[in-house]
Amino acid sequence: RYPPAVDANAMSTEPPAKTARTAPSGTATFERGALRCEVTVVDLGPKMPIATGICFLNHMLDQLVSHGQLGIGVQVSVDDVACLPESDYALQATGGRIADPSAQNMPRPHDQAIFEIVGEAVGTALRGATAGVRSGLAPSRFCAPLDESITVATVGLGDSHFSFSLAPYGAIPPEGREWIGLYRTVFTCNFWQALQRALGARVELTKVRGANAHHVVEATFKSFARALRANIDAAQEILIGELGAGVVAGEKVRGGARIRSTKETTIEVDLKLDGSGVSQISTGVAMLDRLLGEISAASGMWLRVKCDGDLHIDDHHTAEDVAIAIGQSLHDALGDKAGCNRMGSASATEGGALVEVVMDLSNRPHYESDLALNEEWADGMSCEMIEHVFDSLATNSRSTVHVVCRARRQGSGASSELAIATARAFGLALRQCAAIDPRRAGLTASSKGTLSV
Repeated sequence: RYPPAVDANAMSTEPPAKTARTAPSGTATFERGALRCEVTVVDLGPKMPIATGICFLNHMLDQLVSHGQLGIGVQVSVDDVACLPESDYALQATGGRIADPSAQNMPRPHDQAIFEIVGEAVGTALRGATAGVRSGLAPSRFCAPLDESITVATVGLGDSHFSFSLAPYGAIPPEGREWIGLYRTVFTCNFWQALQRALGARVELTKVRGANAHHVVEATFKSFARALRANIDAAQEILIGELGAGVVAGEKVRGGARIRSTKETTIEVDLKLDGSGVSQISTGVAMLDRLLGEISAASGMWLRVKCDGDLHIDDHHTAEDVAIAIGQSLHDALGDKAGCNRMGSASATEGGALVEVVMDLSNRPHYESDLALNEEWADGMSCEMIEHVFDSLATNSRSTVHVVCRARRQGSGASSELAIATARAFGLALRQCAAIDPRRAGLTASSKGTLSV
């Protein structure tokens, strides 16, 4: 019924296109009983105050600003009293500011209505801001990670459909959390459904995994923001790869290097992020060389690795120490990540394997995988060390990395196929994350304003 979904961060090999950009905007004002909600949205606009009366909801809307590159201002008033950005509407009269369980017992007659009126107003303002880019668009998909959680958003401005599956919100308690601060999780769906109806778009939100309620909800807002941004950009024929692959003439080359010597290994690593994808790798473990070469080629990174390890014992120290050194070099090359796209996801195949890697240059190391490498060896390398290599790369580059097995075959050699597909997807995701988006003007893609602490 609609064209196939496109990757939210699809790369292009074509030369950068010069596209004139405007700053379309939309506004909305809604009233319901004691509530009044005013919203302004400006594409690529400045940061504006957000005051919904529920502080965690403010924080979530700020994800649309940071990850969707949207200027969003929200002002909710209750009985003609304007809510403050850092105060809950039920506590504002008393000056209370702490979102603890005792505050949940206070009268909260407007919670559901706030979620719905804010969702409707934001959706309406977004509709105005995207009025010129709505026809003939394929939906965009983005998968955003946040520590142990990942959610998928599909957003299409060309048709209208809604699906939502996030519950349970966290794993403790087993039935999920009812509250995040003074934000009632049950009304999350109300917000998104109201936004989708007002926006008149395809909005599909699905949790892939997640044990922390805060992370599940935040990853959802980030996924939506990134998918929406991709749909807007697609309409204007702008792709992340066209915005800027990395450095330009006169800028410092993004590179990193390590020389590491222990009783177990002697290692030299040198890499440049904005390279040609050419590699010179010699670790003594053929499968390790293959995986690192796949990452280099897919990411466009120039990579040189030389290792003399204690292979007379086994492959453990060589694989582990090489991955540590490369991960540390990547961390150095990425620096403060200013201007980076930061998040990305990519899929790759090898034989019967289809693997998706979801990555965030978050400075919050986390690795999670469901590969289930169930053979002892993969082309002469121990399978447990293959998982350890990807874990060490993520941890030492201080990235969040999720590996999701989408398809696999059974039988001998299946683990080798999974490993190679993972390496390719890892490289493609890294390329997306490390790409420079000049529209960010050197700023970090984070509601915190920094990824350095």
